[in-house]
Amino acid sequence: MMVKPGISFSSGLGKLVLLSFCIGCSVNPHRDSEKQKPDILLIVYDTVRADRAGCYGHPEPVTSLLDRMSRMGAMFSTAVAPAPWTLPSHASMLTGVYPHRHGARFVPPGLGLDMVGHSIGLADPAIATFPLLLKSAQYFSICVGGAPALNPILGITRDFDIVDVYGSNRSAETINHNLFEYLESVAPGKPVCVLVNYFDAHGPYVRMDLEGSPWLRDLDGPRFTNFYRKMPDGRMLVEQIGAGDFIPSTGMLHYARALYDSEIAYVDRQCENLLLFWARHRDLDHTLLILTADHGELFGENGLVDHARTLDDEVLKVPLIVRMPGRVPARIIQYPVSLVDLFATVTHFAGVQNSPDTDSESLARFWRSNPVRSSLAASEVYRDARWVELTSPAFDRDQRALYLDEFKIVWDHRKSPGIRQSPILNFESSDSREHVLSRAGEWDRAHPTVLPVSAELHPAIHEELKALGYVPGESME
Repeated sequence: MMVKPGISFSSGLGKLVLLSFCIGCSVNPHRDSEKQKPDILLIVYDTVRADRAGCYGHPEPVTSLLDRMSRMGAMFSTAVAPAPWTLPSHASMLTGVYPHRHGARFVPPGLGLDMVGHSIGLADPAIATFPLLLKSAQYFSICVGGAPALNPILGITRDFDIVDVYGSNRSAETINHNLFEYLESVAPGKPVCVLVNYFDAHGPYVRMDLEGSPWLRDLDGPRFTNFYRKMPDGRMLVEQIGAGDFIPSTGMLHYARALYDSEIAYVDRQCENLLLFWARHRDLDHTLLILTADHGELFGENGLVDHARTLDDEVLKVPLIVRMPGRVPARIIQYPVSLVDLFATVTHFAGVQNSPDTDSESLARFWRSNPVRSSLAASEVYRDARWVELTSPAFDRDQRALYLDEFKIVWDHRKSPGIRQSPILNFESSDSREHVLSRAGEWDRAHPTVLPVSAELHPAIHEELKALGYVPGESME
């Protein structure tokens, strides 16, 4: 059995009670909240799909903190990741543009660096990130996390004053420890912008034994759940599953989901620790707090596991909660929104002018006096030549998905008639169908694909991405 060392989970309820007490009375003595810029705290639960949180319908008590925060701020019931994996999704949060523009995505072979049959383009250096724009307002910016895709070598975190994301095996507890030291070094009264990426819920899954974890009660012992392990034919298990050559059993998937839940619960409790520290040392009530995930995970839906290659709801729908007392009302917002909008939301609350050429719009539009009557969110996934070779020609596609109000449509961007031939989920009449098709066509034409900027990939980053299954044909044993 694998557990995170040196961590006690015996006081989860007590910490929530203490956090509840701290909220509303956290005050930074060096700050006049009427005059100072608010702090910005963006916390990403990496690889956490929305339906594993209690506030989004999960029956087990996995996310006590998220559930409480959902009642204290704006909760978005249909928050959509702009891409189904870490690098392009974070790049869109930080730049306010979709993956086809910032270039941090899988691309066809022959464009940029060929990495075992596919490439990873770097974020276009001409596109501004919100940490860069916040420098004009004297913000000090920090990025800490465990995702190798956030390494500044890949470009998307290049504008933070401090970047500490080296090593995908670091726990959320270690991330918190390092962040606390960085925050204590910030000059009194100086506003901060912090991005935290908790990577623990990403596969391969490990069992996190927390007190009060009923979802682990019926597990009868360790089973094989490392979908990135190399199999005798040289492929990873996830590739065999993608090809339909291996069908995971119901028991295997049940066990994997239980381990996944235990990792999410661990992350949620470490997030409590971070907010407790923030309430004591900063001013939690004068902080724009954003809690979200970069993408979700598949556990047998449509015969697949893992993420990164499809636009299923289980991979794209993520939790999104925004809290700032006095500026963000507590409510549930039903309209679809994109994580692309976090860029404009951050600049809006920081009082910084937004980039003129952006796909992002502040989430504050949902609580202004003029009500929103329609909303859309898009997501994209691009052909991975090596994955197609090892699995199935069915993945030979560049797909886009559009969530428009209560509808969803998915089409192949490379096939011009693809939109007209695509099924639409939830449409009720021919008029609705034509409306969705028209809007999807307009969006597709307005967002032509731009070839990404590429550069040499550092060998150490290549090895970390390989270990996490992002390089097909390679694996972590």
